[in-house]
Amino acid sequence: GRGETVRSGSDITLLAFGTVTLTAERVADALAEQGISAEVINARFAKPLDADLILESVRRTGALVTIEEGARAGGFGSALLELLSEHALQIPVQTLGIPDRFFDHASQTSLRTQAGLMFDDLLAAAQTVLARRASSTVLEPLGVAQAR
Repeated sequence: GRGETVRSGSDITLLAFGTVTLTAERVADALAEQGISAEVINARFAKPLDADLILESVRRTGALVTIEEGARAGGFGSALLELLSEHALQIPVQTLGIPDRFFDHASQTSLRTQAGLMFDDLLAAAQTVLARRASSTVLEPLGVAQAR
């Protein structure tokens, strides 16, 4: 499997898996209005990861947000954390996905809101990662978003 760079950028990598890619592009537009250049990658495949594409991007940007509509624990974001660890890359990271908890039946919008996968959530995650990178002279250790 090969990923696809949807938009080139230099300040942060937004790595999306699945239907959230369009939302990641909208977040990149909002960040651009703030003078932030976001690279958007549509991973397209959870396995195998396109390690070359991903590593090249995060080495250049130094910040990463992973976005998926799958389970966060043991999911796509976790695989990315493993990849970064294997290559000794310590950059600020936030993984967004479905938290490990029960959800009542609801509309897709309601479920995405409960899971923290809406536009505002993605934008806040990107800004948090960028702030963590900017506030440290040494790149911070890998991090995972807190469960909601």
